[in-house]
Amino acid sequence: MTGRGVVLGLAAALAVFVVATMWLYVEKGELEARVALLEDENRELMATKSMLEDMVARLNETIERLRSENEGLRDEVRSLSNRVSELLREKEVLERERAGLERRVEELTNENRELRDRIENLTRVVERLRDENERLRSRLVQINETLSKPSKYLDKLFEALESTRITSVKPDKIIYEYYYGVNVLAPGDYWWDWYVLSEGDVVRVELTCPEAPTGATCETDLAIIFYDPDRDSVLDYARGPVAEFEAPYDCTCEVYVWYDSDEGPRVGVSISVTVETSVPRISDVFDYVKSSGIEVTEPVKQLVEKLYDVFLYAEYWKQNREKLARRVQTDLEGHEAYAVSLASILYDAGYTVGLAAVGTHRPETVEDLVEPISAVPVVRIRVGGELSHSTVQMVVESMLDLVPVPLRVWFLDKELGATYVILVFDTVSVYLADEGLVAKGTIAPYNIILVKYIE
Repeated sequence: MTGRGVVLGLAAALAVFVVATMWLYVEKGELEARVALLEDENRELMATKSMLEDMVARLNETIERLRSENEGLRDEVRSLSNRVSELLREKEVLERERAGLERRVEELTNENRELRDRIENLTRVVERLRDENERLRSRLVQINETLSKPSKYLDKLFEALESTRITSVKPDKIIYEYYYGVNVLAPGDYWWDWYVLSEGDVVRVELTCPEAPTGATCETDLAIIFYDPDRDSVLDYARGPVAEFEAPYDCTCEVYVWYDSDEGPRVGVSISVTVETSVPRISDVFDYVKSSGIEVTEPVKQLVEKLYDVFLYAEYWKQNREKLARRVQTDLEGHEAYAVSLASILYDAGYTVGLAAVGTHRPETVEDLVEPISAVPVVRIRVGGELSHSTVQMVVESMLDLVPVPLRVWFLDKELGATYVILVFDTVSVYLADEGLVAKGTIAPYNIILVKYIE
């Protein structure tokens, strides 16, 4: 290499050095400026780092808080999930219930429709029942008035009874009455019956011929014969229509009604016989009761004594009934006066006396069942001790054999230590026979409606 070349090489190298040095100075300045800038940036970054660290700390705190809240939310989510599951199950149940309720609503709607129809029908029924109720109320008033008729009727008779005072009297004789209705006799035929008489007894025979044809009469063609079969003797003989005979001694007397003719028409004759005898002594009554097979205990003794008295008072009334009935106030009917007069006698004798309203035995309406047509007297007898129905029946029948009063029926009522015998006397049948409205001895049909006693 030449010197020039070296110089040129050094010059070039120097130039490069100079250039490089200048570039380095330039680059140093730039680097220093950049370092300053970087230092500024670094300070900013440090500030930013500090701020970020604060933010990171706060974020960490927030993250911890959120993590804690997240755990709580997870628990709540789990709880809500469980609740959602429960609600879903409840929803299914409720949906099933809703379906059931919808069906029930439909059923109730149908039932409601049916009920409305029924209510409408019931409303119509209620209206009909209201009308029927009004009709029944009116009917009830009528029925009450009808039912009160027997009581009011008896009250009227009680007023007459209170104003009527007939002294109780016992008869001095007993009269037996026998009625035989209509017997048809041809010429030469006869009718007969027999009676046991004591000395002094009087037999009276009375004939009526309601069906006697022309040419035959009770007075001229019928004979009445009194005959003693034990002595085979005729005690008395008479022509009809009436004959009396007094027994001269104790005897059996046969009475004959004889069609005393060889020829003539058939005759229908009604025959009645009465026998008058003395009043039996109470000792004879007891003997008769004993002979009927009845043991005379203390209650039986009381019953016999009281029936004896009551029957004798009734017998006195029977023998004097028309006269006694006229002593009752005149605004009563005859059959009512009969009942009141006998009741007055028994009441005066100290017995528990009442009246029974009686009605028709063939009612055609409800009103007929309680419509009084007459009244009959009632007596209630108290006996200390108990008596059977059969014993009372036997005693009553025995007493009627001795004192034949018009006893219609009797009833038995018991209480502790006592027996009540209730006697009903048939004054109605007696009155109708006396008036010729029924045949003598006929028992008029009627029903007992109500019994009231004098208080």
